[in-house]
Amino acid sequence: MPIIEIVGGQGEAAPQSLSRRLGWFVLIWIASTAAIFLAAGAIRLLVPH
Repeated sequence: MPIIEIVGGQGEAAPQSLSRRLGWFVLIWIASTAAIFLAAGAIRLLVPH
């Protein structure tokens, strides 16, 4: 998986700096968490109470 190579620092385009790799990891984590909350909110609005 390309994302694992980038976060692990093994890919060609992967940043060599540990802080930059950690930043990418945190950014991906925040984005995925936000996507889950948005999907849950959309489902909550669509399902009648």
